[in-house]
Amino acid sequence: SQLKLHQSGAVEILANRAEVCAQQTRHRGTYDWVFTRYVAAIQDSATYCLPLLKLTGKWIAYKAGAVETEINGSSARLNTLGGRVEAIFKDPSFNRSYVVMCRVAPMLKSC
Repeated sequence: SQLKLHQSGAVEILANRAEVCAQQTRHRGTYDWVFTRYVAAIQDSATYCLPLLKLTGKWIAYKAGAVETEINGSSARLNTLGGRVEAIFKDPSFNRSYVVMCRVAPMLKSC
């Protein structure tokens, strides 16, 4: 709201729980971006977040701690759901990371 992006009509900000949106057909395959900031593991939240994305969409998960360990533990679920980790941006001063994930079109290996 501070950037006033929603006023142009080009951006819709939906502040809702991903697991609630994922249950509603109108939200599936709809969004360019999904941002999460909760403590659920990537493998759990992937079930809700990846289906919300368009094939070209990106999901950014704000995570704390040993993010590589969490990503490794989530790789099977991400693969099953057609998701891939595209990048990891770390902020060591706050021990936080932004994990960027994308949907992969069937038969492709990368985003």
